[in-house]
Amino acid sequence: MAQTINEIPPRLVFLFLCCGNFYYLSRRERNSWLHEDNDTLKLRKPLRLKSFSNIINGISPRFEKIYNEAVKAHRENLLEICGGGYRKALEFLVYDYAIKKNPESETAIKKMGELSNVISTYLDGTFLKLTVCAATWLGNESLHYVQKYEDLGVDDLILYIDDVVQAIELTEKLEEKRKLMPKLEEKALKMSGNNKQ
Repeated sequence: MAQTINEIPPRLVFLFLCCGNFYYLSRRERNSWLHEDNDTLKLRKPLRLKSFSNIINGISPRFEKIYNEAVKAHRENLLEICGGGYRKALEFLVYDYAIKKNPESETAIKKMGELSNVISTYLDGTFLKLTVCAATWLGNESLHYVQKYEDLGVDDLILYIDDVVQAIELTEKLEEKRKLMPKLEEKALKMSGNNKQ
């Protein structure tokens, strides 16, 4: 038999924050005593997807989407698969960046098959190469049965990918400045005492 609204005991609802998580607790009054309904529910913080700059999205339109799918897996604590998602995002970014820097070699880049070949053949700059290599190795770790770097994990991979993103952004910004000020590099070289061009 259904209860009428007047027959349902009043309900107290508590929403509180603890350790960065929201919790919901409800209680109903019955016979002048408060009884717990045992329906405590942990509410999730809103998922914060990562937004990348126009520079990165212009270079690799799919990078942000793949990266954020890995973020969603990571949020669900799917640590066995989120590393592979981050690694895939990195691969798309590196391939797309190599193609942007070498548009005449697009077909050859796409046929290379291994990211390490793209890195060694088409990426310039020691810092960028080292950072991409480190991120790639960590990403590969998450895909292999035996782990070589057991003290490093997904959070470290994310930091390396952030470094790769920053290195690409900085390189692109410098390229843009060189276009705006053609004599900038020449003046900088003279100031540093290095006259090589």
